[in-house]
Amino acid sequence: MHQGAQAVANTGLLVAAIRADESRRPDRLFTDPFADRLAGETGRRLLAEAVAEAGDRPTRQIVVRTRFWDEALLRAPPGPSARS
Repeated sequence: MHQGAQAVANTGLLVAAIRADESRRPDRLFTDPFADRLAGETGRRLLAEAVAEAGDRPTRQIVVRTRFWDEALLRAPPGPSARS
């Protein structure tokens, strides 16, 4: 896989692992029933490496951002958003 494409794939797996962790918390901000399976071993490894290197602050930011966008999407009106 091209290096740039692998970086994008790894980011997706990392975010899935973060979403899976949040889904297991008793005080979770959201539940993602697909995240753990999507993250797999690679996503969990990437998350462990990221937290070891940078702490959990970046992961908390992703959790809050996810909650914000989930709520925004739920409030969005149905139907096409593009106007001609």
